[in-house]
Amino acid sequence: MSLRLEEPLISDFSRGKEVKFSIDGREIKAYSNETVAVALLASRRRILMRSVKFHRPRGNFCFRGRCARCLMKINGIPNVRACDTLVRNEMTVESQNAYPDVQTDILSIFDKFSNYFTAGLQYHKFIRPKFLQQLYLNMLGRFIGLGTIPEKTNEKELKPYMTKKTDIAIIGGGPAGISAAIHTSNPHIETTLIDENDGLGGNLNFRKDEFVGITDYEETKNYEVVKKLIQELKEAPNIEVLTNAVVEGYYGNGEHTLGIVSDKQVIKLHAKRIVIVTGSYDAAGTFENNDLPGVYSARGIEKLLNVYGVKPGNDAVMLGGGSLALRVSKLMLEAGINVQGIVTKHQKLTLNSKQSVELPIINRAIIERARGRKEVKGVTIVDIDESGNVIPRTRRNMNCDVIGISYLQPTYELQFQIGCKLSYDPGLGGFVALHDDNMQTSIQGVFVAGDAAGIKSPAGSIIEGRIAGLSSILSLGVEDIGKEDLRRAYIKMLPKERLETAKMIGGKRRYVCFCEDVNESEIVNAIHQGYSHIEMLKRYTGVSTGSCQGKFCLISLIEILAKETGKSFDEVGVPTQRPPIKPVYLSDLASEDVER
Repeated sequence: MSLRLEEPLISDFSRGKEVKFSIDGREIKAYSNETVAVALLASRRRILMRSVKFHRPRGNFCFRGRCARCLMKINGIPNVRACDTLVRNEMTVESQNAYPDVQTDILSIFDKFSNYFTAGLQYHKFIRPKFLQQLYLNMLGRFIGLGTIPEKTNEKELKPYMTKKTDIAIIGGGPAGISAAIHTSNPHIETTLIDENDGLGGNLNFRKDEFVGITDYEETKNYEVVKKLIQELKEAPNIEVLTNAVVEGYYGNGEHTLGIVSDKQVIKLHAKRIVIVTGSYDAAGTFENNDLPGVYSARGIEKLLNVYGVKPGNDAVMLGGGSLALRVSKLMLEAGINVQGIVTKHQKLTLNSKQSVELPIINRAIIERARGRKEVKGVTIVDIDESGNVIPRTRRNMNCDVIGISYLQPTYELQFQIGCKLSYDPGLGGFVALHDDNMQTSIQGVFVAGDAAGIKSPAGSIIEGRIAGLSSILSLGVEDIGKEDLRRAYIKMLPKERLETAKMIGGKRRYVCFCEDVNESEIVNAIHQGYSHIEMLKRYTGVSTGSCQGKFCLISLIEILAKETGKSFDEVGVPTQRPPIKPVYLSDLASEDVER
């Protein structure tokens, strides 16, 4: 039975025409506006791949191309993100890293012996006798890894490479980025707005709840606010918009230089000012068996229902007590999903007048573990005291096939590469660049706003974007009393917002690094062996070195290090963030310089 609704919950989106594609030789019906991952979920196929080391089942988490839990071989190309790839008629999709297939992978037997294949084993096992070392490595290499390179590939046309200059580069096309661009508009100033998606608006495109916080947009659906912002942007002069363009790194050497890979060209962009509005990542759950298919980010569930009209399952439990948890839980009820409960650390979470639908709230509790072997079948919930400690004999089980995770964390990679001073603030979701009221970071001429400056409401993001845009243009010497007065007014409007943060539950099956199959107990053991520096721990265990590039394991890793060493999060610090920020094709790095 399909998990598709009659239509997406946001009527602006349509499924497109019906198409057919094959998955491991089996024909699947889908629609042209669906991604491969969504089409497979709609047909109740949750397991998309197997993990690199223990061949544990893996499925989508974020539906945004970030988590790297949906890597598949599509039309002969390995390691393609299925949640980013639209279905096409007669498309061929194959699962990877499994034999004979992902549903019945006999290599999952390695998971039974995970105690023997611990992190760092390559440094102290399979090393004697010395002449057999290469044989050991070859044998291990046949059973682990992601994807295989085809013997014969089609030649890919190289993209043109060019150098450009701009006055202000705005990285991120969400509500904060669009607002920043609008407020830099000036006939004498060139602004470049860069976004990795095929359209502007970010996550606000997928929200059907009402916008709150700015009078001009009150009583308007969030996705309709995006339309208004884009219209304002079109009317603003001297702004170049680059979509389907990824800023893959910062290469400043006395000047602000960005490396950009778009769908059409590769660009080296020199900018006098940079505004970072790259948004946030969906944070992973912190409980045992948190890697099972059926664990989804709340924003991923929201996108499934509003954009694709596909249910993630039939019975759900939501973790987290913020506005995101309440909004998506209400949305699931609207879609006919049975919401068993919202599990929150809060002593008493109550609904405001905007949440008219009654939602079951489980206060002062956490999810201890997900139950199930190949996918989520239920959860174990446990109560906690005021200090966050587990209260004995309070465990109870709930049946469900969906676990929603409503925690977010700011993006941080580009800020790190530029050299901005970062500090950990749990109320803002993670590591954020320190900045003043003008949204300028510790690096002159670099500004930050929106969720990248700490998780906040859309209204807060728009206000910060306006301030960052005004500050960047005023710092270029533009004399405009009106803009200065406007900036002061916006600064007074800044909301003070704080988040509920995740509570960590220890355990052997609580995976920290989903890409490299590294769990908490392995990290703790490595720390006790002396690998107490984050860079050394990363190299020894492989944590944060996988396909997601540490985007989903960083905060958990730092939390464990801080707990075991007695250091603060800031003392532990962030491991080195190198380009590319997002994976690129090797052919893009070989692009032809059209200026030669």
